[in-house]
Amino acid sequence: MKSTLKLGLVHSGLAELVNSTRSVIIGYLHLTLLGFISIFILLQYQMQGIIQANRLYSTGFGIFFAGFMVNELYLFLQAFVQWTGFFTLPFYGEGLLIAAILLGIGVILMSFTVSSDLFEGKRK
Repeated sequence: MKSTLKLGLVHSGLAELVNSTRSVIIGYLHLTLLGFISIFILLQYQMQGIIQANRLYSTGFGIFFAGFMVNELYLFLQAFVQWTGFFTLPFYGEGLLIAAILLGIGVILMSFTVSSDLFEGKRK
């Protein structure tokens, strides 16, 4: 994925966009770290039995993923708006705030599904 995105920098217009637009850089870092790595770690915890996959976990993960998608949408849409200058993106800060709240709620809900065996020193 990273190599594919770097390939896009061959086009001078896209390279200028990435270097001049902070939202693209932040969006890419969020996509990589918050998206791929966090979801990978959550799936590994689930496979190891650290997190119990139940309805609460599924709800928390869904809310977390929705917050992630809203976050990415606002960051990359803001970069597109700045690049093209077609229109202004209303409620940019508020949209990112809503995304952060969704991410936080998702993490809190998923934290309730951590196995109690983990705190007692037992593992499956």
